[in-house]
Amino acid sequence: MRPLGHNCRRKLLDLLFDAAAFVFLAGALLAGRYGRSRPALAEFDRYTMLAWYLALLVPLAIIGSVASDWPLAGLVLALLALTWALVWLPERERIIAPRASIRIERAPEEVASVMFDPARLSQWIAEITSSRLEGGGELAVGSLVWEELQLPRGQRLQARLRVAEYRAGRRLELHLVEVPGHDLYTITPVDGGSQVTSEGSIPTPYVTALFKGWRQHAVQDQFSGLRRANLQRLKEIVEGAPMLVR
Repeated sequence: MRPLGHNCRRKLLDLLFDAAAFVFLAGALLAGRYGRSRPALAEFDRYTMLAWYLALLVPLAIIGSVASDWPLAGLVLALLALTWALVWLPERERIIAPRASIRIERAPEEVASVMFDPARLSQWIAEITSSRLEGGGELAVGSLVWEELQLPRGQRLQARLRVAEYRAGRRLELHLVEVPGHDLYTITPVDGGSQVTSEGSIPTPYVTALFKGWRQHAVQDQFSGLRRANLQRLKEIVEGAPMLVR
């Protein structure tokens, strides 16, 4: 028969682990809600990451609670959690790389006049409500582009992107300033028009992948679909404009 003191310690551990799980869950919900109210991308990302880290502690506290009563069951849960974590460890498994391409029956210069104009990004990219080139002047490597975005759930964010590569009428690469990620737009001359491609790279933080890694491919397909829709909008704008004299 186990001593009374052992049972008391076990119950106290159960209570502590349960209380910790509740506190972590409440903190995750509050941090996520606060992050969604922040318009700046850097703040949104910071509090969203905090929410995910707190959420990660919830199952760990639950495993601790189970292990305090049933050590073998706790060990099994811990091994399952470790296996799940290792599945999403490789960085290549955490990169979302959406891509879309379309043919536009206009010369590259005509496509670029819309696609590469920071002030006109909101005309063909549905998620952007407003955009501009900071400081004015001509678009060049090192230039900063300011964007206001509206996410599918209604969240509004402000982001800054730096021009990493620019070839007039051919290529524009933009890197997010506050968080990792970039967009690449290319225009390739083809017979009678242009082949236009929109692609990006979004590294998913490890802690986020632990919770959402299983639907990574679905998210990539969704983002690729958004890019296809945006390119279709660009095609309608450019082909609907009067053709330049060549």
